[in-house]
Amino acid sequence: MHIIHRFRPIAAASLLGIAAALAAANTAQADEGAARPEAAVSPMKRVTEARAKAAAENPDGADRVYGGNQAEKGAYPFQVALLTTDRLDENPASQANAQFCGGS
Repeated sequence: MHIIHRFRPIAAASLLGIAAALAAANTAQADEGAARPEAAVSPMKRVTEARAKAAAENPDGADRVYGGNQAEKGAYPFQVALLTTDRLDENPASQANAQFCGGS
């Protein structure tokens, strides 16, 4: 029983140190979000906004680039898309807003 009493101050100091470290980490993350406004925006929202901007700049979708060079339409008929399931529904059109990464 005497040993337990000896380690109580050490345990208490350790817990206080952990609490202080967690508080500092949360403050640092909050500061990063304030310094970088895009960090506060969901990546999925940024993808949707970027797609809308690209569609507005190129409404016919004719620009295709491969390796920095213009590629003919249909020259590379394969692509991959990573989709997030929480944005998908029964409508196939929902896939456009569910994509967060991909390539062709």
